[in-house]
Amino acid sequence: MNNLTENPTFSVNKIIRSLFLLSVLVFFVTSCKNTSPPPEDYTHIDPSMLSKGDTIRPFRFLHPETADWKIEVRISGDDLHDVTHKLTSRKFSATDPKLLNRFRELRFLYGIGRLHKPSSTIRVYDDIKLYEQHGIVFEKKYLALQSQRYGIMTCVDQEEFFSLLEEMY
Repeated sequence: MNNLTENPTFSVNKIIRSLFLLSVLVFFVTSCKNTSPPPEDYTHIDPSMLSKGDTIRPFRFLHPETADWKIEVRISGDDLHDVTHKLTSRKFSATDPKLLNRFRELRFLYGIGRLHKPSSTIRVYDDIKLYEQHGIVFEKKYLALQSQRYGIMTCVDQEEFFSLLEEMY
């Protein structure tokens, strides 16, 4: 006699087991697929991988050709006294791809500097949604960004930062 007619539950169990193994196999193959972007395109830097004094580019995620990015800098009145450059405004913004690419290249020293309570800010928007925010610390001859994620980061080329501000507004 045929196996199906002799024991129909044997056949159903075999089909169920085969389907289960097939679904496990599909899950395993799809979960092992590497879909992460290449390292140069990571949107954030993993602070656990950094050492004090490492040079980082915290705005390297900016790709003006892929989204409507905007950078907004607001300088508090108190910080204007500490800025060694003559600034004619307290609010600056940029959407120009050339300026955004220059921001993308700004370098900072991770973990170098004293923690402060910054009163000025730099905000990065993706379209109209706030994407990232840092406090800005201005002191005489000292410029740093501070955030919960990265702590304090001292600007390597302060002249370039101020040059960007002058071109922004």
